[in-house]
Amino acid sequence: MRKFLFLLSFLALAACQDGGFHNNQSVAHPNVKSNVDDTIIGGHEAKSGSEISKLVFSFKSLVEPLESQTGSHKVAVTQCSASALTRRVILTAAHCINGENPSYIEIMQGATATTIPVVKTVIIDDYKTDSFADLALAVLKEELPADTMTVQIPNPNMEIDLKKLDLISAGYGKDTETTGEEVKDGLGVLRVVLLKISGYEFADSKFLVDQSQGKGFCQGDSGGPGMFQVDGKYYVMGVASKTVFPEQQKDSGETPVCSFRGAYVNLVKFKTWIEGTTKELMAEIEAIEAPIASSAPNADQTGIN
Repeated sequence: MRKFLFLLSFLALAACQDGGFHNNQSVAHPNVKSNVDDTIIGGHEAKSGSEISKLVFSFKSLVEPLESQTGSHKVAVTQCSASALTRRVILTAAHCINGENPSYIEIMQGATATTIPVVKTVIIDDYKTDSFADLALAVLKEELPADTMTVQIPNPNMEIDLKKLDLISAGYGKDTETTGEEVKDGLGVLRVVLLKISGYEFADSKFLVDQSQGKGFCQGDSGGPGMFQVDGKYYVMGVASKTVFPEQQKDSGETPVCSFRGAYVNLVKFKTWIEGTTKELMAEIEAIEAPIASSAPNADQTGIN
Protein backbone atom coordinates (compact mmCIF):
# COMPACT_ATOMS: atom_id res chain seq x y z
CA MET A 1 0.00 0.00 0.00
CA ARG A 2 1.18 3.51 -0.74
CA LYS A 3 2.77 5.09 2.31
CA PHE A 4 1.83 8.65 3.27
CA LEU A 5 4.63 10.90 4.50
CA PHE A 6 2.58 12.67 7.15
CA LEU A 7 0.42 11.77 10.11
CA LEU A 8 -3.24 11.17 9.40
CA SER A 9 -6.31 11.82 11.51
CA PHE A 10 -9.36 9.57 11.32
CA LEU A 11 -12.98 10.54 11.81
CA ALA A 12 -15.71 7.94 12.32
CA LEU A 13 -18.73 8.72 10.21
CA ALA A 14 -21.87 7.91 12.15
CA ALA A 15 -24.11 10.96 12.10
CA CYS A 16 -26.66 11.92 14.74
CA GLN A 17 -30.12 13.28 14.02
CA ASP A 18 -33.56 13.46 15.59
CA GLY A 19 -36.25 11.00 14.60
CA GLY A 20 -39.41 9.41 15.93
CA PHE A 21 -39.42 5.90 17.37
CA HIS A 22 -42.64 4.21 18.42
CA ASN A 23 -42.68 0.66 19.81
CA ASN A 24 -39.91 -0.45 17.42
CA GLN A 25 -42.32 -0.19 14.53
CA SER A 26 -42.66 3.26 12.94
CA VAL A 27 -40.09 5.97 12.46
CA ALA A 28 -40.73 9.54 11.36
CA HIS A 29 -38.55 10.14 8.31
CA PRO A 30 -36.78 13.54 8.48
CA ASN A 31 -37.97 15.92 5.78
CA VAL A 32 -34.61 17.07 4.47
CA LYS A 33 -33.59 17.90 0.93
CA SER A 34 -30.15 18.62 -0.46
CA ASN A 35 -29.17 22.10 -1.53
CA VAL A 36 -26.85 20.47 -4.07
CA ASP A 37 -28.40 18.93 -7.16
CA ASP A 38 -27.75 15.24 -7.74
CA THR A 39 -25.13 15.03 -5.11
CA ILE A 40 -23.05 10.91 -0.79
CA ILE A 41 -20.73 14.02 -1.85
CA GLY A 42 -20.17 14.61 -5.54
CA GLY A 43 -22.36 11.67 -6.55
CA HIS A 44 -26.00 11.28 -7.48
CA GLU A 45 -29.22 10.26 -5.79
CA ALA A 46 -30.18 6.60 -6.23
CA LYS A 47 -33.65 6.32 -7.71
CA SER A 48 -36.36 4.37 -5.90
CA GLY A 49 -36.59 0.84 -7.31
CA SER A 50 -33.04 0.88 -8.68
CA GLU A 51 -30.62 -1.96 -7.95
CA ILE A 52 -28.66 0.27 -5.56
CA SER A 53 -31.82 1.01 -3.57
CA LYS A 54 -32.30 -2.75 -3.13
CA LEU A 55 -28.68 -3.26 -2.03
CA VAL A 56 -28.14 -0.48 0.51
CA PHE A 57 -30.23 0.33 3.58
CA SER A 58 -30.53 3.08 6.16
CA PHE A 59 -29.33 1.73 9.53
CA LYS A 60 -30.17 3.65 12.70
CA SER A 61 -29.54 3.22 16.42
CA LEU A 62 -31.14 5.02 19.34
CA VAL A 63 -28.88 7.32 21.31
CA GLU A 64 -31.05 8.91 24.00
CA PRO A 65 -34.65 10.00 24.54
CA LEU A 66 -35.57 13.63 23.94
CA GLU A 67 -38.51 15.63 25.24
CA SER A 68 -41.96 14.54 24.13
CA GLN A 69 -43.42 16.73 21.42
CA THR A 70 -47.11 16.86 20.50
CA GLY A 71 -47.68 13.56 22.27
CA SER A 72 -45.03 11.73 20.25
CA HIS A 73 -41.93 10.44 22.02
CA LYS A 74 -38.87 11.75 20.15
CA VAL A 75 -35.40 10.27 20.30
CA ALA A 76 -31.94 11.01 18.98
CA VAL A 77 -30.63 8.44 16.53
CA THR A 78 -27.41 7.77 14.68
CA GLN A 79 -27.67 7.64 10.91
CA CYS A 80 -25.58 4.92 9.30
CA SER A 81 -25.87 2.64 6.28
CA ALA A 82 -25.78 -1.13 5.72
CA SER A 83 -26.04 -3.92 3.16
CA ALA A 84 -27.66 -7.36 3.32
CA LEU A 85 -25.75 -10.64 3.52
CA THR A 86 -29.09 -12.46 3.73
CA ARG A 87 -32.64 -11.16 4.13
CA ARG A 88 -32.21 -11.52 7.92
CA VAL A 89 -28.52 -10.68 8.49
CA ILE A 90 -27.07 -7.30 7.60
CA LEU A 91 -23.53 -5.93 7.49
CA THR A 92 -22.60 -2.53 8.92
CA ALA A 93 -19.87 -0.72 10.88
CA ALA A 94 -19.20 -1.60 14.53
CA HIS A 95 -19.16 2.06 15.58
CA CYS A 96 -22.77 2.34 14.37
CA ILE A 97 -23.90 0.00 17.18
CA ASN A 98 -24.77 1.94 20.35
CA GLY A 99 -24.27 -0.65 23.07
CA GLU A 100 -27.55 -2.18 24.17
CA ASN A 101 -29.66 0.56 22.59
CA PRO A 102 -32.13 -0.66 19.96
CA SER A 103 -31.25 -0.45 16.28
CA TYR A 104 -33.36 -0.82 13.18
CA ILE A 105 -33.29 -0.88 9.40
CA GLU A 106 -35.35 1.75 7.63
CA ILE A 107 -36.70 0.92 4.17
CA MET A 108 -37.92 3.76 1.99
CA GLN A 109 -40.72 2.96 -0.45
CA GLY A 110 -41.50 6.23 -2.15
CA ALA A 111 -42.09 8.74 0.66
CA THR A 112 -43.05 6.01 3.16
CA ALA A 113 -40.55 4.61 5.67
CA THR A 114 -40.97 1.03 6.91
CA THR A 115 -38.83 -0.16 9.80
CA ILE A 116 -37.57 -3.59 10.85
CA PRO A 117 -36.09 -3.86 14.39
CA VAL A 118 -32.73 -5.47 15.06
CA VAL A 119 -32.91 -8.31 17.62
CA LYS A 120 -29.21 -9.17 17.90
CA THR A 121 -25.85 -7.64 17.00
CA VAL A 122 -22.39 -9.17 16.82
CA ILE A 123 -19.22 -7.07 16.70
CA ILE A 124 -16.00 -8.73 15.57
CA ASP A 125 -13.54 -9.28 18.47
CA ASP A 126 -10.70 -7.71 16.45
CA TYR A 127 -12.39 -4.32 16.87
CA LYS A 128 -11.31 -4.26 20.54
CA THR A 129 -7.67 -3.88 19.49
CA ASP A 130 -7.93 -2.68 15.89
CA SER A 131 -10.16 0.33 15.17
CA PHE A 132 -10.05 -0.49 11.46
CA ALA A 133 -11.74 -3.87 12.08
CA ASP A 134 -14.91 -1.78 12.20
CA LEU A 135 -17.38 -4.60 11.49
CA ALA A 136 -20.72 -5.68 12.91
CA LEU A 137 -23.50 -8.03 11.87
CA ALA A 138 -27.12 -7.48 12.86
CA VAL A 139 -30.03 -9.92 12.89
CA LEU A 140 -33.41 -8.50 11.88
CA LYS A 141 -36.70 -9.40 13.54
CA GLU A 142 -38.19 -10.23 10.14
CA GLU A 143 -37.05 -10.62 6.57
CA LEU A 144 -36.17 -7.75 4.30
CA PRO A 145 -38.48 -7.31 1.27
CA ALA A 146 -38.49 -10.09 -1.32
CA ASP A 147 -36.83 -7.85 -3.92
CA THR A 148 -33.82 -7.21 -1.65
CA MET A 149 -30.48 -7.86 -3.36
CA THR A 150 -27.82 -9.47 -1.17
CA VAL A 151 -24.08 -8.94 -1.52
CA GLN A 152 -21.18 -11.39 -1.62
CA ILE A 153 -17.58 -10.97 -0.49
CA PRO A 154 -15.06 -11.65 -3.28
CA ASN A 155 -12.66 -14.56 -2.98
CA PRO A 156 -8.99 -13.61 -2.41
CA ASN A 157 -8.02 -15.33 -5.68
CA MET A 158 -10.60 -13.46 -7.75
CA GLU A 159 -8.92 -11.67 -10.65
CA ILE A 160 -9.59 -7.95 -10.21
CA ASP A 161 -7.61 -5.10 -11.73
CA LEU A 162 -7.78 -2.58 -8.89
CA LYS A 163 -6.29 0.18 -11.05
CA LYS A 164 -9.24 -0.04 -13.42
CA LEU A 165 -11.86 -0.81 -10.79
CA ASP A 166 -14.59 1.73 -10.08
CA LEU A 167 -15.67 1.14 -6.49
CA ILE A 168 -19.40 1.79 -6.08
CA SER A 169 -19.83 3.70 -2.82
CA ALA A 170 -23.39 4.16 -1.55
CA GLY A 171 -24.98 5.41 1.65
CA TYR A 172 -27.53 7.59 3.40
CA GLY A 173 -25.08 10.25 4.57
CA LYS A 174 -24.47 13.93 3.93
CA ASP A 175 -24.16 15.29 0.41
CA THR A 176 -22.24 18.44 1.37
CA GLU A 177 -19.62 19.47 3.92
CA THR A 178 -21.06 22.97 4.20
CA THR A 179 -22.50 23.71 7.62
CA GLY A 180 -24.94 26.30 8.88
CA GLU A 181 -28.51 26.73 10.00
CA GLU A 182 -29.88 27.30 6.51
CA VAL A 183 -28.02 24.39 4.89
CA LYS A 184 -29.78 21.07 4.38
CA ASP A 185 -27.17 18.32 4.26
CA GLY A 186 -29.17 15.58 2.54
CA LEU A 187 -28.82 13.17 5.48
CA GLY A 188 -31.13 10.19 5.08
CA VAL A 189 -31.20 10.17 1.27
CA LEU A 190 -29.51 7.29 -0.60
CA ARG A 191 -26.73 8.41 -2.91
CA VAL A 192 -24.04 6.67 -4.93
CA VAL A 193 -20.63 7.67 -6.27
CA LEU A 194 -17.75 5.91 -8.06
CA LEU A 195 -14.36 6.03 -6.32
CA LYS A 196 -10.81 4.87 -7.04
CA ILE A 197 -8.84 2.71 -4.61
CA SER A 198 -5.61 4.51 -3.68
CA GLY A 199 -3.84 1.51 -2.16
CA TYR A 200 -4.61 -2.08 -1.18
CA GLU A 201 -2.88 -4.89 0.69
CA PHE A 202 -4.64 -8.17 1.51
CA ALA A 203 -3.21 -8.30 5.05
CA ASP A 204 -4.36 -4.79 5.99
CA SER A 205 -7.57 -4.26 7.95
CA LYS A 206 -8.42 -1.29 5.75
CA PHE A 207 -7.96 0.11 2.28
CA LEU A 208 -8.16 3.74 1.24
CA VAL A 209 -10.07 5.50 -1.51
CA ASP A 210 -9.25 8.86 -3.04
CA GLN A 211 -11.81 11.51 -2.08
CA SER A 212 -9.71 14.52 -3.09
CA GLN A 213 -11.71 15.21 -6.25
CA GLY A 214 -14.77 16.49 -4.43
CA LYS A 215 -16.59 13.18 -4.14
CA GLY A 216 -16.74 10.42 -1.55
CA PHE A 217 -18.56 9.16 1.54
CA CYS A 218 -19.22 11.33 4.59
CA GLN A 219 -21.14 11.43 7.91
CA GLY A 220 -24.07 9.01 7.83
CA ASP A 221 -22.48 6.74 5.21
CA SER A 222 -20.69 4.62 7.85
CA GLY A 223 -21.44 0.94 7.42
CA GLY A 224 -22.37 1.37 3.78
CA PRO A 225 -20.82 -0.93 1.18
CA GLY A 226 -17.99 -0.31 -1.25
CA MET A 227 -18.97 -2.61 -4.13
CA PHE A 228 -18.14 -3.69 -7.64
CA GLN A 229 -20.14 -5.68 -10.16
CA VAL A 230 -19.03 -8.70 -12.19
CA ASP A 231 -21.33 -10.72 -14.46
CA GLY A 232 -24.41 -9.17 -12.91
CA LYS A 233 -23.37 -9.98 -9.33
CA TYR A 234 -22.55 -7.34 -6.72
CA TYR A 235 -19.52 -8.00 -4.54
CA VAL A 236 -18.91 -5.94 -1.41
CA MET A 237 -15.22 -5.23 -0.94
CA GLY A 238 -15.39 -2.81 1.96
CA VAL A 239 -17.52 -1.24 4.68
CA ALA A 240 -17.28 2.56 5.04
CA SER A 241 -15.55 3.35 8.32
CA LYS A 242 -13.61 6.61 8.60
CA THR A 243 -12.38 9.59 6.66
CA VAL A 244 -8.70 10.41 6.65
CA PHE A 245 -7.12 13.86 6.48
CA PRO A 246 -3.65 15.33 7.17
CA GLU A 247 -2.87 15.79 10.87
CA GLN A 248 -1.54 19.30 10.27
CA GLN A 249 -4.99 20.33 9.03
CA LYS A 250 -6.84 18.79 11.97
CA ASP A 251 -7.21 21.97 14.02
CA SER A 252 -7.58 24.46 11.19
CA GLY A 253 -11.36 24.68 11.65
CA GLU A 254 -11.79 24.73 7.89
CA THR A 255 -10.64 21.22 7.05
CA PRO A 256 -13.04 19.46 4.64
CA VAL A 257 -12.89 16.19 6.58
CA CYS A 258 -14.61 14.15 3.85
CA SER A 259 -12.49 15.40 0.95
CA PHE A 260 -9.10 13.72 1.30
CA ARG A 261 -9.17 9.95 1.80
CA GLY A 262 -11.81 7.47 2.91
CA ALA A 263 -11.01 4.28 4.85
CA TYR A 264 -12.98 1.10 4.13
CA VAL A 265 -12.78 -2.08 6.21
CA ASN A 266 -11.06 -4.71 4.06
CA LEU A 267 -13.72 -7.43 3.92
CA VAL A 268 -11.53 -9.93 2.06
CA LYS A 269 -9.34 -10.13 5.15
CA PHE A 270 -12.37 -10.78 7.36
CA LYS A 271 -14.28 -12.97 4.90
CA THR A 272 -13.97 -16.14 7.01
CA TRP A 273 -15.36 -14.43 10.12
CA ILE A 274 -18.21 -12.74 8.27
CA GLU A 275 -19.37 -15.84 6.43
CA GLY A 276 -18.90 -18.15 9.42
CA THR A 277 -20.77 -15.84 11.78
CA THR A 278 -23.56 -15.31 9.25
CA LYS A 279 -23.99 -19.08 8.98
CA GLU A 280 -24.17 -19.39 12.78
CA LEU A 281 -26.73 -16.60 13.04
CA MET A 282 -28.93 -18.12 10.35
CA ALA A 283 -28.76 -21.47 12.17
CA GLU A 284 -29.86 -19.74 15.39
CA ILE A 285 -32.79 -18.15 13.59
CA GLU A 286 -33.86 -21.50 12.17
CA ALA A 287 -33.52 -23.24 15.54
CA ILE A 288 -35.70 -20.62 17.24
CA GLU A 289 -38.34 -20.20 14.56
CA ALA A 290 -38.73 -23.79 13.29
CA PRO A 291 -40.46 -25.08 16.49
CA ILE A 292 -42.77 -22.06 16.42
CA ALA A 293 -43.73 -22.73 12.82
CA SER A 294 -44.29 -26.46 13.43
CA SER A 295 -46.53 -25.80 16.43
CA ALA A 296 -48.73 -23.32 14.57
CA PRO A 297 -52.25 -24.64 13.81
CA ASN A 298 -52.74 -25.75 10.23
CA ALA A 299 -55.60 -24.76 7.95
CA ASP A 300 -57.72 -27.86 8.78
CA GLN A 301 -57.46 -27.20 12.52
CA THR A 302 -58.54 -23.60 12.19
CA GLY A 303 -61.23 -24.23 9.61
CA ILE A 304 -59.54 -21.99 7.05
CA ASN A 305 -59.74 -23.38 3.53
